[in-house]
Amino acid sequence: MNLTMSRVMEHYDGLRGFHKYLRRFLAANCDVANAEDPITIINYQCIYIKYQSMEDWNEGCDILRCNPSFNQEPRFDFVLVNTDTPEPTPARLKKLIRIFTQHSSFDIAVVKMLKLSAGNPRTRWTGARLYDEARDFELVKAEYLVRGVHMINAFDLKEGSFYLNDLIDGDMFLRFGN
Repeated sequence: MNLTMSRVMEHYDGLRGFHKYLRRFLAANCDVANAEDPITIINYQCIYIKYQSMEDWNEGCDILRCNPSFNQEPRFDFVLVNTDTPEPTPARLKKLIRIFTQHSSFDIAVVKMLKLSAGNPRTRWTGARLYDEARDFELVKAEYLVRGVHMINAFDLKEGSFYLNDLIDGDMFLRFGN
């Protein structure tokens, strides 16, 4: 996909403002001297993330997908993003892209960050963390993706509300300060 196609992505994939946001991101985060230089974009639908477990220090690997038609169903997995907060931030993968400039390439994830919710579920789940999905997308370097995370739909709340399942394994339990 070339630069013109990045403008098409804004409408086709619901990534409003993608082209301008991508150019600003490249200039600010990827040491691209001239953000107006020609670029090529390749889409991916799967990423293998290797991580070191905080439980036993062994290496783990998560296969994460962001596919609008995975076995005829949309599948957009959740991932932990290493941010400047004490705990990793959950996010939903919307798109994985590789950007080629004249001199280098960058792997970038298009995500919708999840923020701790102020909502009050009808059913209390002691110790559960409730998150709301952001309306707008963000770009993140793929190297900041930590590992996959299991989020559970909060059916009694608005669309885009999820519970964090930090009991899925010992590593996740420790990552969230338990």
